Amino acid sequence: WYQRRVHGIATYGPEHSFTSLRPDLKGVNPDDAFSFVPYEKGYQFLLHVERVLSPAKHQDFLRDFVWEFKYQSITADDVWKFLQGWITKTYQDEAEANRIIQEIDWDNWVNKPGYTPIKLDLKSPLLDAANKLVDDYIRLDGNENPEAYEEFEKYVYNLQVYFLETLIEKRSLLKPQILKRIYANHPSLHGDNPEVIYRWLKLAIMADWIEDVKPQLEQFVGTTGRLKYIKPLYIELAKRDKALAGQLYDVNKTFYNPILNRLIELSLIHISEPTRLLSISYAVFCLKKK
Repeated sequence: WYQRRVHGIATYGPEHSFTSLRPDLKGVNPDDAFSFVPYEKGYQFLLHVERVLSPAKHQDFLRDFVWEFKYQSITADDVWKFLQGWITKTYQDEAEANRIIQEIDWDNWVNKPGYTPIKLDLKSPLLDAANKLVDDYIRLDGNENPEAYEEFEKYVYNLQVYFLETLIEKRSLLKPQILKRIYANHPSLHGDNPEVIYRWLKLAIMADWIEDVKPQLEQFVGTTGRLKYIKPLYIELAKRDKALAGQLYDVNKTFYNPILNRLIELSLIHISEPTRLLSISYAVFCLKKK
């Protein structure tokens, strides 16, 4: 999901520590560093290592790594030290081992911020099918079902998430009748997987289709307390309907933990008073609340 990584890096800026796989969290609220960057950049780094070593040897490395560090907490330095030692032991030829270590390029991939040193080819027939389903929904304009729409329920949830995030990117093309047909066609959008439901609700809000999903939204924010789902929904909702966002928050704030409450409150303040600095630190905000 190259677009997700690009969006996350663009949000912080390519020189920001939060775009590194080893972000500097000294003096900051760790929640501020949350994004898809470590997920997507980390995945692509592992894929890069697999391609350098070969899939078979990569599996051997992962098995040995898990066995070596079972029941322990480790650091990135431990990983790199073990990987170098494993390569040296596995490849008896010193020149070949050094070539592989250099090709892995740990420092640029892990320590440095910004985009990956190599843009990997991540093409997949499954992603192509999901992209086609998105385009077919838009092309048919809500008047009929895409040919392969029933395949959506066979998607693994990550592919359903990709489908929804692609719709979010193309939300300017989505008319109410398209969203209505998508909602009617896919039981997973009425299910209980929070990764899927969160993105569906975010799509509906950002596409200004709030009224039709309002009962589902009320149920979700009233029964889910995880920051990564709830805070973005309140932010997007407040941009479009401050009254409803405030109403839902007032009803559910006793359910949320104190950290989530303060972050939602700060977000709502920023939206209600846009002249305030958006970079008010979380630490200062907490001190003011005391």
